[in-house]
Amino acid sequence: MRYPCAFLTFCAVWLLSAGCSGSAPRGGSPAEADSAAPARSFTPGPDQEGFLKLRLALTDMDGLFKRLGVHPGMTILDIGTGTGMFAYRFAEQVGGAGRVYATDVSREMIDYVSREARRRGLGNVFPVLVQQEGLDDFYRSKKFDVVFICHVKPIHKQRIEFMSALRDSLSDQGRVVVVDSIDLDTRYYLDPAHVSTDIVPALARLGDDDPFSQLLSAETRGLLRDPGADASEAAASAVQDMNAALQDPAFFRRFIKGGRWPADLPLAPMNRKLARWLLSRLKGVSALDKPAAGSGSWHAAHILNTLILKERFREQLILPAYKIDEAGLENDMAAAGYQREGGFYDDFGPMDFMGVFSKAP
Repeated sequence: MRYPCAFLTFCAVWLLSAGCSGSAPRGGSPAEADSAAPARSFTPGPDQEGFLKLRLALTDMDGLFKRLGVHPGMTILDIGTGTGMFAYRFAEQVGGAGRVYATDVSREMIDYVSREARRRGLGNVFPVLVQQEGLDDFYRSKKFDVVFICHVKPIHKQRIEFMSALRDSLSDQGRVVVVDSIDLDTRYYLDPAHVSTDIVPALARLGDDDPFSQLLSAETRGLLRDPGADASEAAASAVQDMNAALQDPAFFRRFIKGGRWPADLPLAPMNRKLARWLLSRLKGVSALDKPAAGSGSWHAAHILNTLILKERFREQLILPAYKIDEAGLENDMAAAGYQREGGFYDDFGPMDFMGVFSKAP
């Protein structure tokens, strides 16, 4: 069986924490952070760069700046910076009088952020390598006006302890921003364990001219037509074909005509927002009819493939959805000595959830 290993968690895919640890510069300049030779060198390819731009354009950073009152001279901490795409935007907002400390547990990512900050002329970005477990000593050495934590899953396991220890590193008016996924239902790989055998009769009912029927191999069609075929074997064969379709950057074009989402495939509100934006993005780079190198269109196509396939067969798929626990997050932050400001926000990105917290009295 051929099962592709690629998968996408849309908002987290480029937070590449490789799990490195060891000695590191503590709050030095980009040049100092780059002084040690990295074991590996990360450089995004043209299409990866395009997707990073797509991801950043998809988020409302200006709205976040306004909500937090981010202004020149502030000190920002970006925990789990990954490629630094949010750190650079913060750095532009706080200006030369401000500072942005971009931390990660991966030497590879820290070295990349150091080079990229230098290339962008951002001397106020300070990449810092930190330990994987617990609160690194670096955090205790500074005071931060904004702490930004976007899709850093390891913190979930130690959230109360980590955030409690971090509390003294906030300035008097400092805020903590926690951004996470509303769900993880955009991975473009179907695990056979997550597909019910109910998909067999659902596929068998499709007409030969149905685009979903056309994605099936001759082997799968034969199993679907054979009343004596084992349902598990037929389902596994169908999953194999579906995964091949998910990896095909042209698959979504069978359904989307004129840049519009098909009316017979209803979407949840957040997924609808995502699909609309992706289609406008593809249209903007002339990639609706064919891929455009370096535009992020490859990733956009795969996300659209996933939305189409999973919406069509949602009843037959046992999808492991991740729903952030609002009460759990608020309770953990309260236990760590924080209070929530305002409501929980879903306008930072089309699949993002955000909470803003300050120190409790």
